[in-house]
Amino acid sequence: MSPNKAIHDFAIYWLEKYQNPNTTGQEVEKDFGDQCRSLGFEMDGGRAMNEAYPNVYPLSDPDALQSIINEITDISMLGSAIYSNWRFATHWAETSLLEPEYRTWFICALSRLADLSADRHR
Repeated sequence: MSPNKAIHDFAIYWLEKYQNPNTTGQEVEKDFGDQCRSLGFEMDGGRAMNEAYPNVYPLSDPDALQSIINEITDISMLGSAIYSNWRFATHWAETSLLEPEYRTWFICALSRLADLSADRHR
C-alpha cells in the first residue's frame, strides 16, 4: 500500500468517527496516536503549522483553521498538526475530543488530509 493510500484510509476512517454523532470518546482515543506515528506524523506541538501560518493560530481555533485550510498542501505538516492537537486534548487539556470545538477542528483537518492524500495516490 502506498504511503498516501494509507494516509487517505486513516483520514477517511477517523473523519467518519468524528462525523458520527454516536461515536464515543474512547473510540476517538484508541489507537489514534499509534496510527499517527506509524504514518510518520510527528507530535511537534503544532510548531510547523504555527510557523507556516504565524498570527493565525490554526491549532487552537477551528475558525482559524477553516480560514487557511485550502492553503494547506503539506500532508506531513497537516498530519503532524492533527497528531499534536489530539495529543494536547488527550494528555494536557484533559478534555473530550468530541467537544464541539475539537470535533469541528478534527472534521476540518481530516477532510483536508483526505482530499490531499486522495489527489496524490490516484
